[in-house]
Amino acid sequence: MLVVISNILAIYRKELQGYFASPLAYAITGIFWLLAGYFLVAILLGPDGIIQQIATRDQLGITEPPVDAPYEFLKAYLGIMGSLSLFLLPMLSMSLYAEERKRGTLELLATSPITNWAVATGKLLAVL
Repeated sequence: MLVVISNILAIYRKELQGYFASPLAYAITGIFWLLAGYFLVAILLGPDGIIQQIATRDQLGITEPPVDAPYEFLKAYLGIMGSLSLFLLPMLSMSLYAEERKRGTLELLATSPITNWAVATGKLLAVL
């Protein structure tokens, strides 16, 4: 078990160092944070946003039941970020496999004593 974890960490370190050496990583990270900021503002300040809901309830004099703003915000924001990550993380991890194929080291990695599970886990952790 300790050998598997050390293999995962070795792949993680290798991919992380190579990942941040390319400008593509910074571009994708910038796009992710731009979308995250947009959804943050849309959830809080949009026409159906949490702040608008609270203001409408106050104007109408509705006091029961109170809106749990942190819960509503986290539910909406983390739901959107989870969906965004669902599409973004596999794209990034597949690009790591494509780089292995382009360099010609995919066959070397496939024939090494490291399991496919450890390779995939190390690459996914590097993308996270």
